[in-house]
Amino acid sequence: MPSRCNLALVTSANHDVAPHRWPFWLLAGLVILAALWVAVGDGHTLHERRSQAALWAGGAIASAIMLMSSRLHGERWQRWIVRGLSAGALIFGLPELVAQRTGIAWDVRLGVTAPESECPVFYRMPTRVLDGLYLQREGGLSWSGKPLSALMKWKRCSDEAYAGEQAFDSHYDRDGFRNLADLRDWDVVVVGDSQVELASLPEEKSITGVLAKQSGLRVKNLGTAGTGMLTHLAYLRHFGRAESCRDAILFLNEHDLTELADEWSRVQAHQPPPQGVQNHSLLLAAWRRLGQTMRSSEGRSFLNAELKGPEGRVVPVSFYPPVSHGSDRMTALERQALAEAMSQFAELAHQLHMRAWLVLEPSALRVWHGRLAFRAEASAEVRGWQPNDAMEVMRRAAEAAGVDVIDLAPPLSAAVDRGLLFNPILDKHLTSLGAEVVADTIAAALAKSKPKP
Repeated sequence: MPSRCNLALVTSANHDVAPHRWPFWLLAGLVILAALWVAVGDGHTLHERRSQAALWAGGAIASAIMLMSSRLHGERWQRWIVRGLSAGALIFGLPELVAQRTGIAWDVRLGVTAPESECPVFYRMPTRVLDGLYLQREGGLSWSGKPLSALMKWKRCSDEAYAGEQAFDSHYDRDGFRNLADLRDWDVVVVGDSQVELASLPEEKSITGVLAKQSGLRVKNLGTAGTGMLTHLAYLRHFGRAESCRDAILFLNEHDLTELADEWSRVQAHQPPPQGVQNHSLLLAAWRRLGQTMRSSEGRSFLNAELKGPEGRVVPVSFYPPVSHGSDRMTALERQALAEAMSQFAELAHQLHMRAWLVLEPSALRVWHGRLAFRAEASAEVRGWQPNDAMEVMRRAAEAAGVDVIDLAPPLSAAVDRGLLFNPILDKHLTSLGAEVVADTIAAALAKSKPKP
């Protein structure tokens, strides 16, 4: 049995250590509070949740490593480490939690990205929910200015590419699409993503604008940037029907298969669409702002390749992932999603008494292949890309479903020497020349399919 002296020493030691245990409980409480706060939060996107998860996971791992290492160095280190972690949690953790719950876009507030008023509608993510599964733009939006120049400004890009860009007005109808407000009936409906919306160009120079002028047909544009094929079918179902419409044209890019598989899985699970890409993390916004401040005020160059044009002309260009992959790398999910989506398109067009057309859109990498010289800073994925059978796989899926195919690769490849078909820097949408080639190809296919009188 211990003596009174020993008991006194033990009691004294316990009193000496116990007061330093409260930071452990404080830290544990903050971690639990953070997990609950983030878990029950609403309005966060998948991108935000991943950023937050990385932030908290990194903090937890760092804390665990510091605590374990402190135990190896004795009680004095423990006390200082715990005090430091507690102070960090109070100084950084609590403000971060409050910042995330305010719903404020801290990237915008700290000047990391431009406010929405300065952002062309074309580069904004749609926010209106359709059928609980898809997104469309708000109706009645408009914007005036130079969209490509605005993009270069936000990205702090120092490359000269769009100096001659002319300002123009973009207007959207009540359903959030780029059409004339008084369009009540139409002959052709075109659905797709940003290449169909194509608000980097004036309406009269877009694919649908040129198609209407060249063919004399009334064309409805149901294109929205940042959307997938199943969303486009929802647009066709809700907004494509018209008394005079007999042709439904759907655009699909060769690198859309992975996106289609993801969207198909989400829709099958009846999961709501991810909304927006705003950053509500104060720490992440502050870190990005610090990075911008440390970089040159002149911005940075995005150039990583050169395009060899006619007569020895060289045009600086930039390329970034994603890139398409061929059948040897396609997953079973991608094949299933493609087959199901094509069948749905064919069935929907039949219900609407329209002919179904799939426009296969090649990437700029495919069209310009053999004319590109990549720099060392280009990603290995881009530098190593070779023409594959992605377009052929999509063609076979469309034909199996009874959908007519318009392949844009041959006409675009044949027009390479006429000038730039795609924007060279950052943005890879069609130029006015590229849109003209595409519109002419579609107009020829529609005219050829008409029965002779």
